Amino acid sequence: MSLVEIAVTNTRARIRAKDQLIYGDVDKLLSYFSKVAPYQKSYKVYLRDKEKARKEGRTPRGWNGITHLFRDSDKSFPAGLSERLAGAMQNAEYEIAFHDNRIRPDSHPKLTDGYIVADPREWQTGAFEAAKANERGVFEAATGTGKTTLMAQNIAHYGQPSLVLVNRNTLAKQTLTRFQSIIRFPHAENPFGIIGDGIWEPGLITIATYQTLHSMLISDKKGTMEWLRLFKALHVDEAHHVPARTFYDLTNATEECFYRYGYSATPFKSDKETELRLVGVCGEIIYSYTALDAIKDGVLAPPHIYVVDPDFSRLAKAKADEDGKYHGKFGDEYKEGIVDHRERNHLLANLAEICADAHLPTLVLVRQNAQGRRLRQLIDDSEYINGSTSTEGREEAKRRLGSGDLPVLIASTIFNEGEDIPAVGALILGGGYRAEHLAMQMVGRGLRPSPGKKFVLVFDCYDSQSFRLERHSKSRIKAWRDAGFNIHIVDLDELEALMDKKGFFG
Repeated sequence: MSLVEIAVTNTRARIRAKDQLIYGDVDKLLSYFSKVAPYQKSYKVYLRDKEKARKEGRTPRGWNGITHLFRDSDKSFPAGLSERLAGAMQNAEYEIAFHDNRIRPDSHPKLTDGYIVADPREWQTGAFEAAKANERGVFEAATGTGKTTLMAQNIAHYGQPSLVLVNRNTLAKQTLTRFQSIIRFPHAENPFGIIGDGIWEPGLITIATYQTLHSMLISDKKGTMEWLRLFKALHVDEAHHVPARTFYDLTNATEECFYRYGYSATPFKSDKETELRLVGVCGEIIYSYTALDAIKDGVLAPPHIYVVDPDFSRLAKAKADEDGKYHGKFGDEYKEGIVDHRERNHLLANLAEICADAHLPTLVLVRQNAQGRRLRQLIDDSEYINGSTSTEGREEAKRRLGSGDLPVLIASTIFNEGEDIPAVGALILGGGYRAEHLAMQMVGRGLRPSPGKKFVLVFDCYDSQSFRLERHSKSRIKAWRDAGFNIHIVDLDELEALMDKKGFFG
Protein backbone atom coordinates (compact mmCIF):
# COMPACT_ATOMS: atom_id res chain seq x y z
CA MET A 1 0.00 0.00 0.00
CA SER A 2 1.53 3.32 -1.13
CA LEU A 3 1.91 6.07 1.49
CA VAL A 4 0.38 9.55 1.03
CA GLU A 5 1.37 12.26 3.51
CA ILE A 6 -0.81 15.35 4.08
CA ALA A 7 0.58 18.25 6.13
CA VAL A 8 -2.07 20.76 7.21
CA THR A 9 -1.80 24.44 8.17
CA ASN A 10 -4.64 26.91 8.78
CA THR A 11 -5.15 27.82 5.13
CA ARG A 12 -3.11 25.40 2.99
CA ALA A 13 -2.31 21.70 3.03
CA ARG A 14 0.50 19.93 1.20
CA ILE A 15 0.56 16.41 -0.13
CA ARG A 16 3.61 14.22 -0.61
CA ALA A 17 3.69 10.82 -2.32
CA LYS A 18 6.24 8.60 -4.03
CA ASP A 19 3.67 7.61 -6.61
CA GLN A 20 3.75 10.63 -8.96
CA LEU A 21 0.47 9.61 -10.60
CA ILE A 22 -1.34 10.59 -7.42
CA TYR A 23 -0.83 14.28 -8.16
CA GLY A 24 -2.84 14.01 -11.35
CA ASP A 25 -5.67 12.33 -9.45
CA VAL A 26 -5.59 15.07 -6.81
CA ASP A 27 -5.67 17.78 -9.45
CA LYS A 28 -8.66 16.15 -11.14
CA LEU A 29 -10.54 15.84 -7.84
CA LEU A 30 -9.89 19.49 -6.95
CA SER A 31 -10.71 21.03 -10.34
CA TYR A 32 -13.94 22.38 -11.78
CA PHE A 33 -15.32 24.20 -14.78
CA SER A 34 -15.57 27.84 -13.77
CA LYS A 35 -18.97 29.53 -13.86
CA VAL A 36 -17.35 32.70 -15.17
CA ALA A 37 -15.60 30.95 -18.07
CA PRO A 38 -18.32 31.61 -20.68
CA TYR A 39 -17.91 35.35 -20.06
CA GLN A 40 -14.11 35.40 -20.36
CA LYS A 41 -12.35 36.41 -23.59
CA SER A 42 -9.65 33.78 -23.07
CA TYR A 43 -12.26 31.00 -22.96
CA LYS A 44 -13.87 32.25 -26.16
CA VAL A 45 -10.44 32.18 -27.79
CA TYR A 46 -10.07 28.57 -26.63
CA LEU A 47 -13.42 27.57 -28.13
CA ARG A 48 -12.57 29.16 -31.49
CA ASP A 49 -9.15 27.49 -31.60
CA LYS A 50 -10.06 24.09 -30.14
CA GLU A 51 -10.93 22.23 -33.36
CA LYS A 52 -8.05 23.71 -35.35
CA ALA A 53 -5.60 22.83 -32.58
CA ARG A 54 -6.88 19.25 -32.53
CA LYS A 55 -6.23 18.86 -36.24
CA GLU A 56 -2.75 20.38 -35.90
CA GLY A 57 -1.89 18.27 -32.87
CA ARG A 58 -1.21 21.17 -30.52
CA THR A 59 -2.67 22.69 -27.34
CA PRO A 60 -5.47 25.22 -28.05
CA ARG A 61 -4.78 28.85 -27.33
CA GLY A 62 -6.65 30.58 -24.51
CA TRP A 63 -8.16 29.07 -21.37
CA ASN A 64 -10.22 25.88 -21.29
CA GLY A 65 -12.39 27.16 -18.42
CA ILE A 66 -11.02 24.72 -15.83
CA THR A 67 -9.91 26.14 -12.46
CA HIS A 68 -7.38 24.09 -10.47
CA LEU A 69 -7.36 24.35 -6.68
CA PHE A 70 -4.33 22.05 -6.53
CA ARG A 71 -1.12 24.05 -6.92
CA ASP A 72 1.45 21.87 -8.65
CA SER A 73 4.41 24.15 -7.83
CA ASP A 74 4.34 23.23 -4.14
CA LYS A 75 1.81 20.36 -4.23
CA SER A 76 -0.63 22.29 -2.03
CA PHE A 77 -4.39 22.84 -1.89
CA PRO A 78 -6.96 24.59 0.38
CA ALA A 79 -6.67 23.05 3.85
CA GLY A 80 -10.38 22.52 4.41
CA LEU A 81 -10.39 19.89 1.67
CA SER A 82 -7.89 17.68 3.51
CA GLU A 83 -10.39 15.20 4.92
CA ARG A 84 -12.24 14.92 1.62
CA LEU A 85 -9.02 14.28 -0.26
CA ALA A 86 -7.85 11.78 2.36
CA GLY A 87 -11.13 9.90 2.04
CA ALA A 88 -10.75 9.68 -1.72
CA MET A 89 -7.16 8.44 -1.34
CA GLN A 90 -8.20 5.81 1.21
CA ASN A 91 -10.94 4.59 -1.13
CA ALA A 92 -8.21 4.16 -3.72
CA GLU A 93 -6.36 2.03 -1.13
CA TYR A 94 -3.58 4.46 -0.31
CA GLU A 95 -2.25 4.73 3.24
CA ILE A 96 -2.76 8.23 4.67
CA ALA A 97 -0.48 9.94 7.20
CA PHE A 98 -1.71 13.29 8.56
CA HIS A 99 0.66 15.92 9.95
CA ASP A 100 -1.14 18.74 11.76
CA ASN A 101 1.20 21.72 11.61
CA ARG A 102 -1.30 24.16 13.07
CA ILE A 103 -0.66 25.87 16.41
CA ARG A 104 -3.70 26.05 18.69
CA PRO A 105 -3.80 29.59 20.14
CA ASP A 106 -4.26 30.35 23.83
CA SER A 107 -7.27 32.39 24.90
CA HIS A 108 -6.70 36.13 24.76
CA PRO A 109 -6.26 37.61 28.28
CA LYS A 110 -9.18 40.00 27.78
CA LEU A 111 -11.45 37.38 26.25
CA THR A 112 -11.33 34.64 28.89
CA ASP A 113 -14.56 33.45 30.55
CA GLY A 114 -16.81 34.65 27.70
CA TYR A 115 -20.48 33.74 27.71
CA ILE A 116 -23.79 34.77 26.16
CA VAL A 117 -26.87 36.02 28.02
CA ALA A 118 -29.37 34.69 25.44
CA ASP A 119 -31.08 31.33 25.93
CA PRO A 120 -29.98 29.15 23.02
CA ARG A 121 -32.49 27.01 21.20
CA GLU A 122 -32.09 23.26 21.25
CA TRP A 123 -30.60 23.16 17.75
CA GLN A 124 -28.12 25.91 18.65
CA THR A 125 -26.94 23.84 21.60
CA GLY A 126 -26.41 20.85 19.31
CA ALA A 127 -24.55 22.98 16.78
CA PHE A 128 -22.41 24.46 19.57
CA GLU A 129 -21.35 20.95 20.58
CA ALA A 130 -20.35 20.34 16.95
CA ALA A 131 -18.24 23.50 17.06
CA LYS A 132 -16.45 22.33 20.19
CA ALA A 133 -15.65 19.03 18.47
CA ASN A 134 -14.39 20.63 15.22
CA GLU A 135 -11.97 23.52 14.81
CA ARG A 136 -13.42 24.24 11.37
CA GLY A 137 -16.68 23.55 9.58
CA VAL A 138 -19.86 24.87 8.03
CA PHE A 139 -23.18 25.25 9.83
CA GLU A 140 -26.15 24.83 7.52
CA ALA A 141 -29.05 26.55 9.26
CA ALA A 142 -32.28 27.79 7.70
CA THR A 143 -32.91 31.49 7.34
CA GLY A 144 -34.49 32.92 10.49
CA THR A 145 -33.38 30.18 12.89
CA GLY A 146 -30.73 32.22 14.70
CA LYS A 147 -27.33 31.69 13.10
CA THR A 148 -26.03 34.89 14.74
CA THR A 149 -26.72 33.51 18.22
CA LEU A 150 -24.79 30.35 17.37
CA MET A 151 -21.92 32.47 16.08
CA ALA A 152 -21.99 34.44 19.34
CA GLN A 153 -21.80 31.20 21.34
CA ASN A 154 -18.75 30.08 19.38
CA ILE A 155 -17.00 33.45 19.73
CA ALA A 156 -17.67 33.65 23.46
CA HIS A 157 -16.53 30.07 24.08
CA TYR A 158 -13.18 30.21 22.31
CA GLY A 159 -12.15 33.64 23.58
CA GLN A 160 -10.10 34.43 20.51
CA PRO A 161 -9.60 37.68 18.57
CA SER A 162 -12.17 37.01 15.87
CA LEU A 163 -12.85 38.35 12.40
CA VAL A 164 -16.51 38.13 11.36
CA LEU A 165 -17.01 38.63 7.62
CA VAL A 166 -20.37 39.72 6.22
CA ASN A 167 -21.44 40.75 2.73
CA ARG A 168 -23.40 43.96 3.45
CA ASN A 169 -23.06 47.06 5.60
CA THR A 170 -26.52 46.68 7.09
CA LEU A 171 -25.74 43.13 8.14
CA ALA A 172 -22.48 44.30 9.75
CA LYS A 173 -24.37 46.82 11.87
CA GLN A 174 -27.08 44.31 12.79
CA THR A 175 -24.48 41.74 13.82
CA LEU A 176 -22.57 44.27 15.92
CA THR A 177 -25.74 45.30 17.74
CA ARG A 178 -26.64 41.67 18.39
CA PHE A 179 -23.19 40.80 19.73
CA GLN A 180 -23.14 43.82 22.02
CA SER A 181 -26.49 42.79 23.47
CA ILE A 182 -25.79 39.10 24.17
CA ILE A 183 -22.01 38.46 24.47
CA ARG A 184 -20.23 39.18 27.73
CA PHE A 185 -16.47 39.21 28.26
CA PRO A 186 -15.91 40.08 31.96
CA HIS A 187 -12.29 41.16 31.36
CA ALA A 188 -12.99 43.43 28.37
CA GLU A 189 -15.03 46.60 28.59
CA ASN A 190 -15.96 46.84 24.90
CA PRO A 191 -14.19 44.29 22.69
CA PHE A 192 -16.38 44.78 19.62
CA GLY A 193 -15.55 46.72 16.48
CA ILE A 194 -16.87 47.29 12.98
CA ILE A 195 -15.37 48.01 9.55
CA GLY A 196 -17.42 49.05 6.53
CA ASP A 197 -19.58 51.84 5.09
CA GLY A 198 -16.79 54.35 5.74
CA ILE A 199 -16.36 53.19 9.34
CA TRP A 200 -12.98 52.01 10.65
CA GLU A 201 -13.42 51.01 14.28
CA PRO A 202 -11.72 47.59 14.71
CA GLY A 203 -11.83 45.64 17.94
CA LEU A 204 -10.80 42.29 19.32
CA ILE A 205 -14.02 41.00 17.79
CA THR A 206 -14.32 42.84 14.46
CA ILE A 207 -17.32 42.60 12.14
CA ALA A 208 -16.28 43.67 8.65
CA THR A 209 -17.64 43.69 5.13
CA TYR A 210 -15.44 41.63 2.85
CA GLN A 211 -15.65 44.34 0.15
CA THR A 212 -13.91 46.87 2.40
CA LEU A 213 -11.22 44.48 3.58
CA HIS A 214 -10.52 43.23 0.08
CA SER A 215 -10.06 46.80 -1.11
CA MET A 216 -7.54 47.26 1.71
CA LEU A 217 -5.80 44.04 0.65
CA ILE A 218 -5.40 45.48 -2.85
CA SER A 219 -4.26 48.97 -1.80
CA ASP A 220 -2.00 47.91 1.10
CA LYS A 221 -1.37 44.17 0.97
CA LYS A 222 1.55 44.13 3.41
CA GLY A 223 -0.16 46.25 6.05
CA THR A 224 -3.49 44.45 5.72
CA MET A 225 -1.88 41.01 5.91
CA GLU A 226 -0.04 42.07 9.06
CA TRP A 227 -3.28 43.34 10.63
CA LEU A 228 -5.14 40.14 9.69
CA ARG A 229 -2.51 38.14 11.59
CA LEU A 230 -4.00 39.49 14.83
CA PHE A 231 -7.07 37.28 14.39
CA LYS A 232 -7.12 33.66 15.49
CA ALA A 233 -10.71 32.81 14.53
CA LEU A 234 -12.66 33.41 11.32
CA HIS A 235 -16.46 33.42 11.16
CA VAL A 236 -18.09 33.86 7.74
CA ASP A 237 -21.76 34.79 7.63
CA GLU A 238 -23.75 33.99 4.46
CA ALA A 239 -20.83 31.72 3.66
CA HIS A 240 -22.21 30.70 0.26
CA HIS A 241 -20.61 33.94 -0.98
CA VAL A 242 -17.10 32.64 -0.21
CA PRO A 243 -16.55 31.34 -3.78
CA ALA A 244 -16.73 34.90 -5.15
CA ARG A 245 -13.16 35.80 -6.08
CA THR A 246 -12.80 38.82 -3.79
CA PHE A 247 -14.30 36.97 -0.83
CA TYR A 248 -12.22 33.86 -1.49
CA ASP A 249 -8.94 35.78 -1.76
CA LEU A 250 -9.64 37.58 1.50
CA THR A 251 -10.45 34.43 3.49
CA ASN A 252 -7.23 32.84 2.26
CA ALA A 253 -5.32 35.83 3.65
CA THR A 254 -6.42 34.95 7.21
CA GLU A 255 -3.45 32.67 7.75
CA GLU A 256 -3.43 32.88 11.57
CA CYS A 257 -7.09 31.90 11.99
CA PHE A 258 -6.99 28.47 13.62
CA TYR A 259 -10.77 28.31 14.10
CA ARG A 260 -12.70 28.70 10.83
CA TYR A 261 -16.48 28.51 10.59
CA GLY A 262 -19.02 29.30 7.89
CA TYR A 263 -22.74 29.92 8.42
CA SER A 264 -25.36 29.67 5.66
CA ALA A 265 -28.88 28.50 4.92
CA THR A 266 -27.76 27.33 1.47
CA PRO A 267 -24.02 26.65 1.61
CA PHE A 268 -23.34 24.77 -1.59
CA LYS A 269 -25.67 26.15 -4.30
CA SER A 270 -25.68 22.72 -6.01
CA ASP A 271 -22.44 23.23 -7.96
CA LYS A 272 -18.93 21.85 -7.57
CA GLU A 273 -17.21 25.25 -7.69
CA THR A 274 -19.09 26.62 -4.67
CA GLU A 275 -18.68 23.40 -2.73
CA LEU A 276 -14.94 23.02 -3.27
CA ARG A 277 -14.13 26.66 -2.56
CA LEU A 278 -16.30 26.90 0.55
CA VAL A 279 -15.06 23.60 1.99
CA GLY A 280 -11.51 24.66 1.17
CA VAL A 281 -11.86 27.75 3.34
CA CYS A 282 -14.16 26.58 6.15
CA GLY A 283 -14.32 22.79 6.01
CA GLU A 284 -17.19 20.35 5.60
CA ILE A 285 -20.73 20.76 6.92
CA ILE A 286 -20.61 19.78 10.60
CA TYR A 287 -24.21 20.55 11.56
CA SER A 288 -27.42 20.93 9.58
CA TYR A 289 -30.74 22.42 10.68
CA THR A 290 -33.12 22.72 7.74
CA ALA A 291 -36.19 24.87 7.28
CA LEU A 292 -38.32 21.73 7.61
CA ASP A 293 -36.64 20.93 10.94
CA ALA A 294 -37.31 24.46 12.15
CA ILE A 295 -40.95 24.36 11.06
CA LYS A 296 -41.48 21.08 12.93
CA ASP A 297 -39.91 22.65 16.03
CA GLY A 298 -42.10 25.76 15.76
CA VAL A 299 -39.07 27.98 15.17
CA LEU A 300 -40.34 29.02 11.71
CA ALA A 301 -43.80 29.46 10.26
CA PRO A 302 -44.66 27.04 7.43
CA PRO A 303 -44.97 28.45 3.90
CA HIS A 304 -48.01 27.84 1.73
CA ILE A 305 -46.45 28.24 -1.72
CA TYR A 306 -48.62 28.92 -4.75
CA VAL A 307 -47.00 29.05 -8.18
CA VAL A 308 -49.49 30.79 -10.42
CA ASP A 309 -49.50 29.67 -14.06
CA PRO A 310 -51.19 32.39 -16.13
CA ASP A 311 -50.24 30.59 -19.36
CA PHE A 312 -48.48 33.63 -20.81
CA SER A 313 -47.88 33.79 -24.55
CA ARG A 314 -44.35 33.26 -25.80
CA LEU A 315 -42.17 36.33 -26.01
CA ALA A 316 -42.06 38.19 -29.29
CA LYS A 317 -38.54 36.97 -30.12
CA ALA A 318 -39.18 33.36 -29.08
CA LYS A 319 -39.70 31.19 -32.14
CA ALA A 320 -42.63 29.12 -30.91
CA ASP A 321 -43.22 27.71 -34.40
CA GLU A 322 -39.72 26.14 -34.38
CA ASP A 323 -38.32 25.27 -30.96
CA GLY A 324 -40.04 27.64 -28.52
CA LYS A 325 -36.70 29.15 -27.46
CA TYR A 326 -35.66 32.75 -27.09
CA HIS A 327 -32.46 33.17 -29.08
CA GLY A 328 -31.43 36.65 -27.92
CA LYS A 329 -29.31 37.70 -24.95
CA PHE A 330 -30.67 36.66 -21.58
CA GLY A 331 -30.62 40.26 -20.35
CA ASP A 332 -33.02 41.23 -23.15
CA GLU A 333 -35.14 38.17 -22.47
CA TYR A 334 -35.35 38.96 -18.76
CA LYS A 335 -36.30 42.56 -19.48
CA GLU A 336 -39.06 41.57 -21.89
CA GLY A 337 -40.30 38.54 -19.96
CA ILE A 338 -40.04 39.81 -16.38
CA VAL A 339 -39.22 43.49 -15.89
CA ASP A 340 -41.40 44.98 -18.65
CA HIS A 341 -43.99 42.20 -18.94
CA ARG A 342 -47.26 44.09 -18.56
CA GLU A 343 -49.57 41.16 -17.77
CA ARG A 344 -47.10 39.65 -15.31
CA ASN A 345 -46.60 42.89 -13.40
CA HIS A 346 -50.35 43.49 -13.25
CA LEU A 347 -50.79 39.97 -11.85
CA LEU A 348 -48.17 40.67 -9.15
CA ALA A 349 -49.85 43.97 -8.32
CA ASN A 350 -53.28 42.33 -8.06
CA LEU A 351 -51.93 39.63 -5.76
CA ALA A 352 -50.31 42.26 -3.53
CA GLU A 353 -53.47 44.34 -3.25
CA ILE A 354 -55.63 41.27 -2.52
CA CYS A 355 -53.26 40.23 0.28
CA ALA A 356 -53.15 43.77 1.64
CA ASP A 357 -56.96 43.91 1.62
CA ALA A 358 -56.90 40.70 3.71
CA HIS A 359 -54.77 42.64 6.24
CA LEU A 360 -51.62 40.65 5.52
CA PRO A 361 -48.39 42.67 5.65
CA THR A 362 -47.16 42.03 2.12
CA LEU A 363 -43.56 41.96 0.88
CA VAL A 364 -42.81 41.95 -2.87
CA LEU A 365 -39.28 41.04 -3.94
CA VAL A 366 -37.81 42.10 -7.28
CA ARG A 367 -34.35 42.03 -8.83
CA GLN A 368 -34.24 45.23 -10.87
CA ASN A 369 -35.10 48.79 -9.99
CA ALA A 370 -37.15 49.28 -13.15
CA GLN A 371 -39.57 46.56 -12.11
CA GLY A 372 -39.69 47.82 -8.53
CA ARG A 373 -40.60 51.32 -9.66
CA ARG A 374 -43.18 49.95 -12.08
CA LEU A 375 -44.87 47.90 -9.36
CA ARG A 376 -44.81 50.91 -7.04
CA GLN A 377 -46.93 52.74 -9.61
CA LEU A 378 -49.33 49.82 -9.95
CA ILE A 379 -49.83 49.01 -6.24
CA ASP A 380 -51.75 51.48 -4.09
CA ASP A 381 -50.28 52.34 -0.68
CA SER A 382 -46.94 50.73 -1.43
CA GLU A 383 -43.32 51.79 -1.06
CA TYR A 384 -40.21 50.69 -2.93
CA ILE A 385 -36.78 50.45 -1.31
CA ASN A 386 -33.46 49.43 -2.87
CA GLY A 387 -29.72 49.64 -2.39
CA SER A 388 -29.76 53.43 -2.33
CA THR A 389 -32.22 53.51 0.59
CA SER A 390 -30.46 54.35 3.85
CA THR A 391 -30.31 51.87 6.71
CA GLU A 392 -32.66 54.11 8.66
CA GLY A 393 -35.06 54.19 5.72
CA ARG A 394 -35.09 50.39 5.49
CA GLU A 395 -35.73 49.98 9.20
CA GLU A 396 -38.53 52.55 9.08
CA ALA A 397 -40.14 50.75 6.14
CA LYS A 398 -40.01 47.43 8.02
CA ARG A 399 -41.48 49.10 11.10
CA ARG A 400 -44.35 50.58 9.11
CA LEU A 401 -45.01 47.23 7.44
CA GLY A 402 -45.23 45.56 10.84
CA SER A 403 -47.47 48.23 12.32
CA GLY A 404 -49.91 48.17 9.42
CA ASP A 405 -49.11 51.72 8.30
CA LEU A 406 -47.58 50.33 5.10
CA PRO A 407 -49.71 47.58 3.49
CA VAL A 408 -47.20 46.62 0.77
CA LEU A 409 -43.42 46.91 0.81
CA ILE A 410 -41.54 46.32 -2.46
CA ALA A 411 -37.84 45.59 -2.09
CA SER A 412 -34.91 44.84 -4.35
CA THR A 413 -32.26 42.18 -3.73
CA ILE A 414 -31.16 43.99 -0.54
CA PHE A 415 -33.85 41.93 1.21
CA ASN A 416 -32.84 38.58 -0.27
CA GLU A 417 -30.55 37.88 2.69
CA GLY A 418 -29.96 38.88 6.28
CA GLU A 419 -33.12 40.89 6.92
CA ASP A 420 -35.39 40.09 9.87
CA ILE A 421 -39.02 40.81 8.90
CA PRO A 422 -41.26 38.68 11.16
CA ALA A 423 -44.41 40.63 10.30
CA VAL A 424 -44.60 39.37 6.71
CA GLY A 425 -47.84 37.50 6.12
CA ALA A 426 -47.66 37.33 2.33
CA LEU A 427 -44.55 37.13 0.21
CA ILE A 428 -44.63 37.73 -3.54
CA LEU A 429 -41.58 36.73 -5.55
CA GLY A 430 -41.63 39.04 -8.52
CA GLY A 431 -38.10 38.78 -9.87
CA GLY A 432 -37.95 35.23 -11.16
CA TYR A 433 -34.42 33.88 -11.68
CA ARG A 434 -32.99 30.40 -11.51
CA ALA A 435 -30.60 30.07 -8.55
CA GLU A 436 -31.93 27.49 -6.13
CA HIS A 437 -30.13 28.99 -3.14
CA LEU A 438 -31.82 32.35 -3.84
CA ALA A 439 -35.20 30.63 -4.05
CA MET A 440 -34.67 29.34 -0.51
CA GLN A 441 -33.24 32.62 0.77
CA MET A 442 -36.20 34.60 -0.58
CA VAL A 443 -38.82 32.32 0.94
CA GLY A 444 -36.90 32.59 4.20
CA ARG A 445 -37.80 36.28 4.35
CA GLY A 446 -41.36 35.29 5.26
CA LEU A 447 -40.85 32.32 7.57
CA ARG A 448 -39.94 34.16 10.75
CA PRO A 449 -42.76 33.75 13.29
CA SER A 450 -44.77 36.57 14.81
CA PRO A 451 -47.79 36.68 17.17
CA GLY A 452 -50.87 35.10 15.56
CA LYS A 453 -48.98 34.03 12.44
CA LYS A 454 -49.91 30.44 11.52
CA PHE A 455 -48.27 30.39 8.09
CA VAL A 456 -47.01 32.66 5.35
CA LEU A 457 -48.52 32.83 1.89
CA VAL A 458 -45.91 32.74 -0.87
CA PHE A 459 -46.73 33.54 -4.51
CA ASP A 460 -44.55 33.01 -7.55
CA CYS A 461 -45.19 33.04 -11.30
CA TYR A 462 -44.72 30.09 -13.59
CA ASP A 463 -42.98 31.85 -16.45
CA SER A 464 -43.92 29.93 -19.57
CA GLN A 465 -43.25 32.92 -21.83
CA SER A 466 -39.84 31.57 -22.86
CA PHE A 467 -37.80 28.38 -22.67
CA ARG A 468 -35.16 29.79 -20.30
CA LEU A 469 -37.60 31.59 -18.01
CA GLU A 470 -39.70 28.45 -17.75
CA ARG A 471 -36.58 26.47 -16.89
CA HIS A 472 -35.88 28.98 -14.12
CA SER A 473 -39.40 28.52 -12.74
CA LYS A 474 -38.89 24.76 -12.67
CA SER A 475 -35.60 25.24 -10.84
CA ARG A 476 -37.27 27.28 -8.09
CA ILE A 477 -40.04 24.72 -7.74
CA LYS A 478 -37.46 21.95 -7.47
CA ALA A 479 -35.57 23.81 -4.73
CA TRP A 480 -38.72 24.17 -2.62
CA ARG A 481 -39.79 20.57 -3.17
CA ASP A 482 -36.30 19.35 -2.26
CA ALA A 483 -36.63 21.35 0.97
CA GLY A 484 -39.84 19.47 1.78
CA PHE A 485 -42.28 22.33 1.16
CA ASN A 486 -45.71 21.74 -0.32
CA ILE A 487 -46.03 23.46 -3.71
CA HIS A 488 -49.35 24.20 -5.38
CA ILE A 489 -49.21 24.99 -9.11
CA VAL A 490 -52.51 26.67 -9.97
CA ASP A 491 -54.05 28.56 -12.85
CA LEU A 492 -55.90 31.84 -12.32
CA ASP A 493 -59.32 30.22 -11.92
CA GLU A 494 -58.02 27.73 -9.35
CA LEU A 495 -56.32 30.52 -7.43
CA GLU A 496 -59.51 32.58 -7.37
CA ALA A 497 -61.48 29.59 -6.06
CA LEU A 498 -58.90 29.03 -3.32
CA MET A 499 -59.02 32.67 -2.28
CA ASP A 500 -62.79 32.38 -1.80
CA LYS A 501 -62.27 29.67 0.81
CA LYS A 502 -62.39 30.59 4.47
CA GLY A 503 -58.98 30.42 6.03
CA PHE A 504 -56.96 30.86 2.86
CA PHE A 505 -55.48 34.10 4.16
CA GLY A 506 -54.97 32.74 7.67
